[in-house]
Amino acid sequence: MENTRVTIATLILVFIFTQSVIASTPPNTDWSKAVVESTIKRYPTAESLKGWGYAKSLYLYGEYLVYLRTHDKRYLDHMQAWIDLHIDDKGTINRPINALDYMLPGNLLLILYQETKQQKYQLAADSIRKTFDTYPRTKDGGFWHATNPNRQWQLWADGVFMSLPFLARYGQMFGDSAYANDEVTKQLLIYYQHLNDPATGLLWHAYDESGAQPWANPTTHTSAFHWCRAIGWYGMTLIQILDILPKNHPKRNDLIKIVQQLAKAYEKYQDPKTGLWYQVVDKGGVEGNWLETSSSSMYSYMMWVGAKRGYLSKHYADVAL
Repeated sequence: MENTRVTIATLILVFIFTQSVIASTPPNTDWSKAVVESTIKRYPTAESLKGWGYAKSLYLYGEYLVYLRTHDKRYLDHMQAWIDLHIDDKGTINRPINALDYMLPGNLLLILYQETKQQKYQLAADSIRKTFDTYPRTKDGGFWHATNPNRQWQLWADGVFMSLPFLARYGQMFGDSAYANDEVTKQLLIYYQHLNDPATGLLWHAYDESGAQPWANPTTHTSAFHWCRAIGWYGMTLIQILDILPKNHPKRNDLIKIVQQLAKAYEKYQDPKTGLWYQVVDKGGVEGNWLETSSSSMYSYMMWVGAKRGYLSKHYADVAL
């Protein structure tokens, strides 16, 4: 049941990334399988899926979860073909890893190494791991969202999901947990320190240490809005990292407290009629704002799994549903 919920929470994002619509189907449809089948039909080859990036790799991670449930090898092959399009036999990735967004496909490399034991997948994962050693940081150690001139000195809430679960999983798989676990917790706490809005309990989308961006608040250097999906990425990352982090890690309880604080804010701003959340989370009554499905799945995921793990009271499982 839990894997199904995680799969749906991942696959529902495909609607945002591909702007796809599934036609009316009979009751009791296996929705995650239906999404995979319709996507493979529209994107049957690795070439049709195109470039290395977070959107396609997130979808393919969801496709892998459906493979684990159905054992339909076409789903694994579809994912593997896309990765193979972008790395060579020596594990060289065909684009620079100069932004956190380009680290998320590393999760697929770990999966494929585990499934096939082919060395090229470990070598490619190694190259992403090594990127962290020299990756630019803010003065207090937070990873920049990207290294291009328009993104330097900036922390974006979505960046933690793009990078940290891969790092933690890599550490777990290849004996690098001592570094990885400390780094991922450090990053989550730095990001929270800069992005948390005490007035709402929500996160701002971004922070610019330099204060140079036109959107940066002159005092706090944060952006002006609580963007739904950025907050959702951060919440999902907390859950995924807590699943890996040892129970005796000194920062574990700090992360659980953030889960609890976010859950309170999620409940506060949930639309009472639909159970969904708005694109700008705290501006539900503003004209032009809308109920947003991908973030709603993210919030439900964090609360439902958080309640199941004991980080939250069972009340939040009801809020999630």
